[in-house]
Amino acid sequence: LSAGKTTPIRSQTSKHASQPRIISPRINGQGKKQKSYQRTAVKYVHKRDVLSYTEDGHTLDETISNFYDELKANEVRAKNINKWVKQTATIRAA
Repeated sequence: LSAGKTTPIRSQTSKHASQPRIISPRINGQGKKQKSYQRTAVKYVHKRDVLSYTEDGHTLDETISNFYDELKANEVRAKNINKWVKQTATIRAA
């Protein structure tokens, strides 16, 4: 080596970083399924609106048709509304 030149030192931790990753082909199945996050967060303001509508004497079906008329039958969350009714004090406090 000459005095002006230095050789790059290869780090022990990045030993395999420069090599391409080899992926084995699948012979059975499609592998691990992608996660499908299905839960959607509902704001407290909307929950309060729904609760005040039901407290005015409207039934659950009337509430659903008023707030969620454009949704399909499997997208309407009647169970969630019933949970909100049980959590009225917490929702009003927020």
